Amino acid sequence: EILNVEIPKENAGLMLSGIISDTLLLVSPTTTELDKETANELAQIAGVDLNTYGLEMLKAGTSLKGKTEEDILFGDFKLYEVNGKKIGVTQVSTFDINDFSESIEKYKDLLNRNAENNNYDVFAVFITDILKNGSYVYYNNNAIEIMSKALDIENIQQGTYLDGCVSRKKQVIPKIMKVLHQEM
Repeated sequence: EILNVEIPKENAGLMLSGIISDTLLLVSPTTTELDKETANELAQIAGVDLNTYGLEMLKAGTSLKGKTEEDILFGDFKLYEVNGKKIGVTQVSTFDINDFSESIEKYKDLLNRNAENNNYDVFAVFITDILKNGSYVYYNNNAIEIMSKALDIENIQQGTYLDGCVSRKKQVIPKIMKVLHQEM
């Protein structure tokens, strides 16, 4: 029962799944105390262990089977505009970074090609390692200076690991926008 409303077991599981997905099992910087409390209550109602269920759910959701590199690159794509500058950012969550190792050159080529074809000043993909709680960043070649400034990494390299970076919305986009605002 939450807010004096009885929640059926099935609905509790669905609601719990939404919180787990949105907060990466309560580790994202977007996670609130209310998320944590609610997730624990919903897990009890649903009759599941929060961590076991959450890990299984996230693993199933990060499966790349049957998907092309383009499917993956645009699966969670967001486009932002700042003073006429276009920023395309994708986030992909995984439990095994090796899933990307063989195709990383294809991803870099797709980033460059799509940035050029769509006039993106920045096109980046953040490959979030759920277990390590951080992300590897790849970006179009023309965005190296912007990414270096935004992430405050001198001589940034493709595939740089960003420890603790799991939220595009809170940890990445504001920094890129700030750099683009300063350049105007």
